[in-house]
Amino acid sequence: MRPWFPQAPEVDTPTVKPEEVESYLDDVRERVGAYAFGEKSWSKKVRSRRAYLRKIEGDDEALKAYSALLTIAASGPRPARHLVAEGESALAETALYEARRESDEHECLEERALRELYRWDVRVLHRELQLYAVHFTYPLLHRSPGGQKLKVHVTDDPAEALRELRSPSTLGVRLKGRVDGTVLACPRCGYARLMGSDGLGQSRSRQFGRRDACPECRSRLIRVPDSVLDVLREPGGYLVMHFRTLARTFREDARRLTLEDIERAPSDEELREVCLELFPRLKERMERARRRAKRGGFPPCMRSLLERAQEGENLPHEARFALAAFLINVGWDEDQVVEVFSNLPDFDEERCRYQVRHIAGKEGSGTRYLPPNCDKMREWGLCENPDGCGVKNPIVYARRGGESAGSSSDGSA
Repeated sequence: MRPWFPQAPEVDTPTVKPEEVESYLDDVRERVGAYAFGEKSWSKKVRSRRAYLRKIEGDDEALKAYSALLTIAASGPRPARHLVAEGESALAETALYEARRESDEHECLEERALRELYRWDVRVLHRELQLYAVHFTYPLLHRSPGGQKLKVHVTDDPAEALRELRSPSTLGVRLKGRVDGTVLACPRCGYARLMGSDGLGQSRSRQFGRRDACPECRSRLIRVPDSVLDVLREPGGYLVMHFRTLARTFREDARRLTLEDIERAPSDEELREVCLELFPRLKERMERARRRAKRGGFPPCMRSLLERAQEGENLPHEARFALAAFLINVGWDEDQVVEVFSNLPDFDEERCRYQVRHIAGKEGSGTRYLPPNCDKMREWGLCENPDGCGVKNPIVYARRGGESAGSSSDGSA
């Protein structure tokens, strides 16, 4: 199981030095190919990752391929680190699903991997209902893949609690008060209901000819054990969540650990081109940004800041504000600006998006900010032309120089 989870704290990954990378290039290319970045079909992506995991199962040489990939990523532009972290976290998530698939009633492989390799305080509450308890000492996921903020759902209705566990906007659930009666739940669709001691609630399921049939998918309803309800009511520091939410949380942890591994890996400037060859879409994206800057008549200072951001340099606050204000005022939309800053080492999407919207006048006071004047850019050490460009503000240079000059709908921008 170790090769499936190379970024786990309890897995010793051998270090591959830059001069040794060439020996593992074929294995690295195969591993990156398993990410299936260019594949649009989700099912085909999963099949690609599963096939790779089955191939390397029990093969500790795969750890060296992972280590070589870390060295390549550390040697390339910073955006490559995020691509590797994204691909590795996707592989780790698929591996967790595979571990669960291969588990049986005697051994829970996914729980074992999380406990022994990642040091998670986690336990299986009910395998068929896919319910797990994770201790609050662990840093949990707070946003869905679509950016929606997750919540801990608190209710006094056990049936509602079990249904909410499958909601994409729910991190976990808690139950208030005692439960009187039996709770039935469907392991297939998540339907749940409270069955009173008088038997009320059975009539609807009888129309399908089965005493405990789910009225939504006709699967067999199962009784939720009192032990599960006790944890929901008195969690003792644990949060009950569905396996899908657990897997998403785990994926974020795998991403974080991979980035930490890359930061510790050795690097060599000579491997930069190897990195760009592994990730052609990254090279295309960087070239596209440079071409757009040139077409749009970007002044030298903004071209430089854009390239530095694309390279993943940790820009100072003044440089970030100047670049964001400039891009907004030459017509770049919110998502494009956020994508530029996504390469920075301390990127936080929620915070970045709020600041971009604030600069654009969509948050806060409603004021749309212009980039700083050239005098201020020189004072901040951000000017690339000591003799000046013949303008007082970078936005004037753009208006005179290219296609972006008339792209803003706001005449004051």
